Amino acid sequence: EFDRFGNNRYFMNNMEGIVENGMLIRVWGTQQDITEQRMAEEKIRYLAMLMENVSDIIVSKDKDYNVVSWNKAAGEIYGFSAEEMIGRKLHELLHFEYQDISRPEFFDILEKKGSWRGEAYTINRFGKPLTILITVTQIVNGSGQLTGYVSVGKDISEKRKVEEQLRKNELFYRNLIANSLDAVLVTDK
Repeated sequence: EFDRFGNNRYFMNNMEGIVENGMLIRVWGTQQDITEQRMAEEKIRYLAMLMENVSDIIVSKDKDYNVVSWNKAAGEIYGFSAEEMIGRKLHELLHFEYQDISRPEFFDILEKKGSWRGEAYTINRFGKPLTILITVTQIVNGSGQLTGYVSVGKDISEKRKVEEQLRKNELFYRNLIANSLDAVLVTDK
């Protein structure tokens, strides 16, 4: 139905008839406004669809680091399906190292600051080394209690390979020029 402002309203209707001697004597009915519930369900479906269709890795874990959700991008990049991961601890199948910090330091920062952002390194199911630009954040409930963690990451492995190759090429040509017996003039134009 529509309210007086033209907004959709959703109702759950239940009716039960009382029959005596084969005749309907009276009807008892209830109507419950379920608009908020319906809107919340639609929002959950929408957010779930977004999570599945983004190209970034999105993984949520409970406070004991058991995987709760695992999107399609996580499956494609890490090589493990959601069915294989949900309910398991992430480190059972993937071992991560973190940029410039040890694993204990990572967990200490996450506990004290509530989040960490940087590069993480792992090897996927197929043996491919990965560099992931990742943000790991605590999830807290309305009472401020820790309920879990969410990780959002992007595979930057190819970008890092290209940057390393450019660095090596630049170093090679700088050394070539520096050690050349011929006169070499380098200009910016």
